[in-house]
Amino acid sequence: MQADIIKIDGVFVKDIVTNTLDAMIVRSITDLAKAKSLSVVAEFVETQQQQALLHKLGVQYLQGYLIGRPQPLAD
Repeated sequence: MQADIIKIDGVFVKDIVTNTLDAMIVRSITDLAKAKSLSVVAEFVETQQQQALLHKLGVQYLQGYLIGRPQPLAD
C-alpha cells in the first residue's frame, strides 16, 4: 500500500501566521510531497490568513472550521 497524500497536523497550522518555524516545517513538508508527487492536506484551518499562507506554501487541501464545521453522519 502506497501513500498518495500527506496530512499536516493542526499543531503546525494553529500558529502558522505568527510562528516562522511552523511555516518552515510546512514548506519543507510540501516540498517533499511535491518531489514525491503526493498531495498535501492541512488540518485546523480557522482563519483566512492561515488559508492564504498555506496556499502560498503549496498546500492543496484544507480541513477546519473555516471550511466547514463537523457534521453528523446521515442516517
